[in-house]
Amino acid sequence: MPRWIHKWQVASRSNPDKTYTVARDAAGHYGCSCPHWINRLQKTGGECHHIKQVIAGRGEQHSTIKAPLELMPPEIRPANVKEVTLQEVFGKPILLVPLIPLGNTHFAATVLYDLLRQGHSWTALKQRYDLAKHNTRGRIVDYVRGRGRMIVDVPDGPQTTYTIVSVSVPDGL
Repeated sequence: MPRWIHKWQVASRSNPDKTYTVARDAAGHYGCSCPHWINRLQKTGGECHHIKQVIAGRGEQHSTIKAPLELMPPEIRPANVKEVTLQEVFGKPILLVPLIPLGNTHFAATVLYDLLRQGHSWTALKQRYDLAKHNTRGRIVDYVRGRGRMIVDVPDGPQTTYTIVSVSVPDGL
């Protein structure tokens, strides 16, 4: 199985005759053939201008290799549940994800943490939930490990109450 399953061509800003290849692996991590990403950003997991262009939908898709379904993270579906819950629907794994109330940082961090544990990439989660730059994968993981996972006691009751559940390390993150 090749590492990269999706590839795009993105034009260089400094030289319109030159293009770079941006690729994404099954886990949702991006890479680029530009010197800036290869020499600097690859080590930190950063995103060059070309990767940002692809994420914004401005790259020209070059090729797609279908990854086996077992390598793809389960689809995310909003639901009235206490916590991120893996369920099988017509033989396909689906993640039922609780709605995140505004201003509840602990619960939001718990949902992100649980989605990371289910195989979703940080890049995809940042985009899906429109996270601020100061929210990093490491900060979210450390936050939840330090404070515990917050789950809803009764998701459809008149007043929402939560329970804190400690995180057992190692958790694969």
